[in-house]
Amino acid sequence: MNVRRRLLGYSRRYVPILFLAVLLMACVGAAHGLMALLIGPIIDRVLNPASAELRVHLVDLPVLHTPIYLDQIVPAGFHNVFSSVAFSIVAVFLGKGLCDYLANYLINYAGYSAVTDLRNQVFEKLLRQGSTFFETNPTGRLMSSVMNDIDKIQVATSTMLADMFRQVFVVLGLLFVVLRTDWRLALFSLGVLPFSCQPPAWGNGSAAPAARRRTIRAN
Repeated sequence: MNVRRRLLGYSRRYVPILFLAVLLMACVGAAHGLMALLIGPIIDRVLNPASAELRVHLVDLPVLHTPIYLDQIVPAGFHNVFSSVAFSIVAVFLGKGLCDYLANYLINYAGYSAVTDLRNQVFEKLLRQGSTFFETNPTGRLMSSVMNDIDKIQVATSTMLADMFRQVFVVLGLLFVVLRTDWRLALFSLGVLPFSCQPPAWGNGSAAPAARRRTIRAN
């Protein structure tokens, strides 16, 4: 626990950068959820010329119970459904890519900066050791151990941290859309998911004895 607390101490200087990166990753998750919400207007309105000319309802906010319509998030110059949906798809896609790039850059910047501080402190502490320490521990083994450990920390504080934030917010955004669309179907899907991911064992078990029987008959 003390080791983790000391490692987290190196990131205190970069908390504002990490906070901004988390907000950008939250925007990425919201963009994924908005892309999923735009599938309904595409199927119900854009691909259906006989649909009624009504406002495109996207989602209701869970706490305020306020409906969000498509014309509220697009500029006033778009009047028909096709242009509004097309603009929304392009804008959400570009916004998601920009937020993802900036958040990934900020997280990597904070991670690499924290690891640089750690590397400098480790090397400074090694240089203060006496000759007895270097006689007991060969320099090559020390450098290999230090660089290997710091490289693992660097990957964990940059690439893995960015991927973790991205996947968490994407899952939260899509889960919000699924639950707001039909929570019963969402719960049913979550219950059936473990069974659909597991391959059927009875098919492999029945095929193997049949193959053995054919081999025995051929011999």
